[in-house]
Amino acid sequence: LFDEVDDPVKHVDRQKLRQMKQAFVMAALGRHDGHQVDFPIALRSAGLDASASNWPGGPAWKAKAGGNARDVFQPNDAAGAKAQMLWKTFCESFEKQEFFKTDGAGTALLGNMELVLPAGEFVFVQPFHGRLGNPIDCLVYVKHIELDDCPFILALHSYLSQDPDDHSLEDEFYKLSSQLDVVISELASEFFYYAPMRRQRTFGTRSLRGRCREMS
Repeated sequence: LFDEVDDPVKHVDRQKLRQMKQAFVMAALGRHDGHQVDFPIALRSAGLDASASNWPGGPAWKAKAGGNARDVFQPNDAAGAKAQMLWKTFCESFEKQEFFKTDGAGTALLGNMELVLPAGEFVFVQPFHGRLGNPIDCLVYVKHIELDDCPFILALHSYLSQDPDDHSLEDEFYKLSSQLDVVISELASEFFYYAPMRRQRTFGTRSLRGRCREMS
């Protein structure tokens, strides 16, 4: 499938990664019958297993090994049409082994804000209903990375309090971004890692009126 990796799913299934406390999954670019392209989930972290048990019904609970990440992370109607459209674009870019971007960059949809991210990154809020029917929001951070020249999706999760405002969403985003840096550091110690460079805690912000400012 790829020059350096015979089996992308087995390639990342390493105990050191499975034991990490950050809640994440990794999905590979796979092909079924030479026609259908999907994204088989290759690895679940211990942190994700803990999230799945605490929040049944959420994205972490649905992210089963071997499942299709395209379907698992598909934004639902409550996430909004824009999130659905951008996830479709992200998947199409990943299939082509191109880094996702819109207006030349990645995107975070956080309530009334849009943060400008490095290419290959997409963040959105996935609402769902818990075991007792209570509404819960999950912040999903997906990133296209290459390990040993093989493409993967790295997806982190964070669960939010009910009806989070823009400020709490932004705070949780930066916490999740810091966790992403930890996971990336570990991956870089295990593989030849490549992805567009991340700027530490500095991202542009698009307002809904199209203005742009820089925040740190």
